[in-house]
Amino acid sequence: MFRFKRTASALLAAAVILGSTAGTLGASALSVSADEKKPVSISKLTFKKITNRKIRIYWSGTKDDRVKTYIVQRADIGGSSWKTVGRINSDGDRTNGKNYFTDILNTVGHQRYTYRVKVKVADSTKYYAATGGSVTASNLRVCIDPGHYNKENAGTYGYTEGEAVLTTGLLLRDSLKSAGIDVFMTRDDKDITVGGKKNADDGDQLFARGTIAGEKKCDLFVSLHSNANSYNANGRDTTDQPKYINKTMVFVNKTAYKEQSKSTRRVANYIGKYITTVNRAHGVYSCPWYNSSKPAVYTDDSEFGEYNDGLKLKGRLIYRKWGSDDYYAVLRGAAYVGVPGMLIEHGYHTYPGYCKKFMSDSGIAAEYASVETAAMLKYLF
Repeated sequence: MFRFKRTASALLAAAVILGSTAGTLGASALSVSADEKKPVSISKLTFKKITNRKIRIYWSGTKDDRVKTYIVQRADIGGSSWKTVGRINSDGDRTNGKNYFTDILNTVGHQRYTYRVKVKVADSTKYYAATGGSVTASNLRVCIDPGHYNKENAGTYGYTEGEAVLTTGLLLRDSLKSAGIDVFMTRDDKDITVGGKKNADDGDQLFARGTIAGEKKCDLFVSLHSNANSYNANGRDTTDQPKYINKTMVFVNKTAYKEQSKSTRRVANYIGKYITTVNRAHGVYSCPWYNSSKPAVYTDDSEFGEYNDGLKLKGRLIYRKWGSDDYYAVLRGAAYVGVPGMLIEHGYHTYPGYCKKFMSDSGIAAEYASVETAAMLKYLF
């Protein structure tokens, strides 16, 4: 009897322990269920300049069925203080495409911010709001014009100006967008159709490439090129020029030349200075840069031709005129619609050393894009 009682007591204790464990397991099961709630966040944002006072932020609507309210917030670049600038109620339909919010700025002038979109979930028993992504955006839009087209203007080592400046242009587009600068490109592949004409280099089409900057509400026009000399200059074959001809030039248009703020000229001078530095860093001989945001003015073709073909002459900022207007039709077109513009001659494709390096070193075009982006960030905001 005594042994039986001990056994019964032990069984009773075991039952109590098992009951307690079962309760614990039940609570644990409930907490696991809570842990299985799914996160909801907005990770990818894009942007577009609408006007000088409006920046539009876009994000996907595929999470509309899980979101009750989208909360759009803005912070200064590098800042950690977020300001709520708008709220949008979800319509609950995840098939409705993109959502967007237009931020209306209080002041004029170029402005650049970081944006994010937080969420308030529709069903807190199934979802929870998680940390999402952000995007840098601004009210500045740049028109990038990769000069010429296709394989136009061949150098040596397989280099063509049309292809090379497109490579640089696409890298510049990506670099600017990453920095929060909106972009329009006159071409993003080998061909271009402007004014109803495909791959034409007549004055009307070149002029139209500049005027498109106004149509697309751009604040700056940037035409990308590599340079050439006169036929058989310096007593040598046209595409076999000595290294001492290689220099960077940046031309500004009439609007930029007369701009009181001088910001475009400062951008252009910075670009010329550091393109020269990039060329040298990559082993391409380049004449020094004349560091000044005051352009040299050329009105005489023969005078400019002597400079263009000259050896051991400094690269520099230039305003080249044709009568009372810009010499280059693309710059003349941009000026016609009131957009400050520049044309960048990165180097001479008639100097074989430049062609060889560009074709063998993919980093040079990326550094051009980086320098050009840095110049705009430094002087346009």
